[in-house]
This record gives sequence, C-alpha cells and structure tokens, in this order.
Amino acid sequence: MKSLVTFGALLALSAPTLAATDTRMVCQHEGSVRLIEVIYSGDYDVPCDVRYTKDDGVQVLWSAAFEVGYCEAQAAAFVEKQRAWGWSCDAEAIDDAETPAVEEAQVSNTDNGLMADLPESN
Repeated sequence: MKSLVTFGALLALSAPTLAATDTRMVCQHEGSVRLIEVIYSGDYDVPCDVRYTKDDGVQVLWSAAFEVGYCEAQAAAFVEKQRAWGWSCDAEAIDDAETPAVEEAQVSNTDNGLMADLPESN
C-alpha cells in the first residue's frame, strides 16, 4: 500500500499545469524484474501509454489520447495484480532520456486504448 501511495504521489506531479513526469514501478519476484511505466508523449497527462517490460520485450498494455487519469489508473490496477501474484513493487520517477524508444514491432496487445488481452499471470 505504501508503494501505491508513493506511485500516486509521483503521478500527482503530472498535473496539466506542470510537465508530465514519466513514472516507473519496478516489480521483483524470485530474481525476475518487471517494469510497469506510465509514459507521456508530451508535456501533459495525455497522450500516454502504459508499458510493461519483462525478459521477452516491451508491450504497450494501454494508451489514452484524451482521457486524463486513464493510464495512471490502469497502471495502478496492474501493479496491484502483480502484488497479488507475489511480486514486490516500488515506484520511481524517470527522465525522458532513460525511457527507451519502443519500436512498432515490440508493441502489442492494444485495441484503441483498451487492453484486449490482459495477461493472466506474470
């Protein structure tokens, strides 16, 4: 719960009057690491993507072009699923320079901003 509050506090910094700050949850379990990131395309809360990184690549799970708060809510819910599966997750802020560009070939599982197939397990 403490990490979720921290994650929420980091997301609160991305109010429309301030530049949106990309956020990252680092989840660990038995030596494996997963990243759940909210990435903003500009200086505001939308457009945004929720990216999920694991050993086999990066997926964009959700995207929003107009609905402020959508990416943040989806990311927070997915973090809670990770925790339910036994993962330990902690929040951190990231710079645009740290965010790798995701090529189209790596992006999957999006359906006009809605998750078509939510992963059932880690």
